[in-house]
Amino acid sequence: MLTKGWRTLCPLVVELSFANRLQHSSTLCVSGAPSTRAHQAKSKRPKVIQQECRFFSSTSSSSSSVPVSIPTKTIDPPLPLQEPTPAPSYFRRPLPEHLISFTSEEGRQVFREALADKYMESFFPLSQQYTTQQEPAYCGLTSLTMCLNALDIDPQRNWKGPWRYFAEELLDCCTPIELVKRRGITFAEFACLAQCNGAAVKMYRADCSSLEEFRSLILEATSRPSPNSQSEEGPLMVVSYARNVLGQTGVGHFSPIGGYNPGRDLALVMDTARFKYSSHWVPVSLLWESMKNPDVSTGRSRGYFILRRLQMSPLPSEKPECNSKKKKKNEAQKQKVPRSICELDMSSDAWTRVVHHFCTVLPTTLKSNPPSQVSDVIRLLIDLLPQEVNLIRMSDAASLV
Repeated sequence: MLTKGWRTLCPLVVELSFANRLQHSSTLCVSGAPSTRAHQAKSKRPKVIQQECRFFSSTSSSSSSVPVSIPTKTIDPPLPLQEPTPAPSYFRRPLPEHLISFTSEEGRQVFREALADKYMESFFPLSQQYTTQQEPAYCGLTSLTMCLNALDIDPQRNWKGPWRYFAEELLDCCTPIELVKRRGITFAEFACLAQCNGAAVKMYRADCSSLEEFRSLILEATSRPSPNSQSEEGPLMVVSYARNVLGQTGVGHFSPIGGYNPGRDLALVMDTARFKYSSHWVPVSLLWESMKNPDVSTGRSRGYFILRRLQMSPLPSEKPECNSKKKKKNEAQKQKVPRSICELDMSSDAWTRVVHHFCTVLPTTLKSNPPSQVSDVIRLLIDLLPQEVNLIRMSDAASLV
């Protein structure tokens, strides 16, 4: 008899009874061939894979073999693969009818009129640096990159190889570049990036400005000569506006202003998302309304910027007496102004983390735990300083508490 352990390990179907029934039902003919009934029974026998297994009893040293059969399993045919849903794909967007394409016949005529009126001065330096944004959310970085290069500002660091040139990936001093890639930049972050990269910037929010002031600054930005090595003139304008107010798809966007037609009151928007919209002429009044639309991320209105190149510091004099006088003057000024915690020593690569600390972490902490005295604010500021910041005069800072 088979043991219980053997029945558990190998639950196979023994076909001994089937073989006996087949043997009793078979009769031989005179010629020695099997009968029809036996042949049919044999043909109906299922096709199985015959295996012989030898099992040993746990109570006896003798062995016995039992012929068994393992039935084959029917394998269902594989299900057809479902094709993935294709990602949305677009080839540009049609420009709304009330906007004039720069390359259309009417757009060219508007350009010729503005050129004759000498309100296309900003177009030439910007067109030399016209760039298509490399990411859907890079409109602010690309607009600023165009202006910094058009203003002939030296980035003071290499772009590729030995060349110093502004590119989108270099504008990371205020906001991490990976964060900008996901959600873009705000109105205030644009101004921060412009300042820390060598530009003098003045920002105008629509709720703090007027249509008349906006139009007058467009006239100034498009009529002044472009900057060069001998001149500091030539301001450039960048607008931050809501696309949906213009009848376009999307929400917030940044673009430089390349020209102005005073007769038709049209401004040339040099759109950096050229894969979506090309440059076009926009009525100034409509552009102004699009800047009044608030930014959902900040709750404040959008606006525009005036960018200039910072004045270069004069070259140091070679006369030793002038240098000594200047040194004594600086020392006298330092003695009058007490040192404070504003004097910091930090590496350049830590700016991103420090800006995040002062713009996000510290305000949130002060809001959750409002201090009652000024000394509490200073103490909290010192205690929460990130590791990237090293105070030079810690003793002077402590004396203010």
